[in-house]
Amino acid sequence: MEYWLHIISGAWKSTIRPLQWTKERAVSTAVLIIGTVVVGGFAAVSQLASTHVALITGTIFVAICLFVIGAIQTQHKLYFDLAAATDDKIAALQKQLSQVLSKKPNYEIWRTLHKYTLMEAAYLWCDCDPNVSAGTKDTAAQVRSLESAIQTGKLEFIHHSKYASDVEHEQKYPHLHTEIRRLALQEYAKREDQDPAFLRDI
Repeated sequence: MEYWLHIISGAWKSTIRPLQWTKERAVSTAVLIIGTVVVGGFAAVSQLASTHVALITGTIFVAICLFVIGAIQTQHKLYFDLAAATDDKIAALQKQLSQVLSKKPNYEIWRTLHKYTLMEAAYLWCDCDPNVSAGTKDTAAQVRSLESAIQTGKLEFIHHSKYASDVEHEQKYPHLHTEIRRLALQEYAKREDQDPAFLRDI
């Protein structure tokens, strides 16, 4: 409802401006009609209207055209303003996302842990904070890299079962919550000639 009221209001303004239809002019016209009725009756008004029928008809036609054009222009402006507002919101969200993704982990705290989940290790390996980052292509690739290292026996992980069959299954199907000791990650990184910041003993 508010949308259509806005359209009608904009169309009305677009109509009265070109016609220079002000409150004073409207009052003058009303006074003229009332005065004519009082002095000469409705017959005088009818005669006055017939005398200026072409002018009145032309004015009404122009007013209708201006109203329609004004409605279209108002609608176009509303869509343009909405698009501009949407673009601004998207830009603001992208900026916030960029700030989140660019936030570095607090390595001083992360270095105190003796073990990490596979997801935490992958994110930290890519200098992303696991607690705030939504993940990137690099973190996804690092997850796959660590999974592959576990599957091929290059990276030792923490077993949660004493049965060989279960351990074999855990190794074959590592997941984001598979746990890995810090020391095992350090040894793996050294063999791969990599030096992720969270594994440095400073």
